[in-house]
Amino acid sequence: MNLIINGEQVTFDFKEKETINAALALLDFTPPFSVAVNGEFVARAHYHSFLLGDGDSVDVVSPVFGG
Repeated sequence: MNLIINGEQVTFDFKEKETINAALALLDFTPPFSVAVNGEFVARAHYHSFLLGDGDSVDVVSPVFGG
C-alpha cells in the first residue's frame, strides 16, 4: 500500500486496507498529534477503526506550544 505521509510517499507491506493506528505505529509517531486523511480531520477515537486506502494522503500535525 502506498500512502503520502506529510507530503512524502511511503510504502507499507499491508496487503489490504489498514487503520491509521497501524500505519502511525510503524512510523513511530509520538502523541499528541492530529490526523487528517485526504484533507479531512479524523477524530482520535476513530484512529483504530478508520481504514486507509492505497494513495491516501495523511497529514500528521503535532501541536506547537509557546508564544
